[in-house]
Amino acid sequence: MNFHQLDCQQITSYARENEVFLNALKHPVLVIEDSHENVLQLLKEIDRFLQPGDYLVVEDTLDKWKHDVMVQFLEERRYDIDYHYCDFWGSHNSWNVNSFFRKPRST
Repeated sequence: MNFHQLDCQQITSYARENEVFLNALKHPVLVIEDSHENVLQLLKEIDRFLQPGDYLVVEDTLDKWKHDVMVQFLEERRYDIDYHYCDFWGSHNSWNVNSFFRKPRST
């Protein structure tokens, strides 16, 4: 298992500089976003490298600002909400409300 820490203010340059690495990731992958800076750009950059079956978790969406950013991101993309993990500890019993996503298979 590998973990990678990124500077979310530099996510575009990181993605550009590490495109080969990011495209070669063994799937499925789990990406957990837990920042409060440059969130929309961060989600957009990460989305480019996710494949069907990969997971994206957006943290702290109980905060209206963060929830609105997540909704804006999803307006142009399709992800399935994984309610099993969203409600694992009870319905809406976390700071990331309905924000455990799985990239769907093509239909």
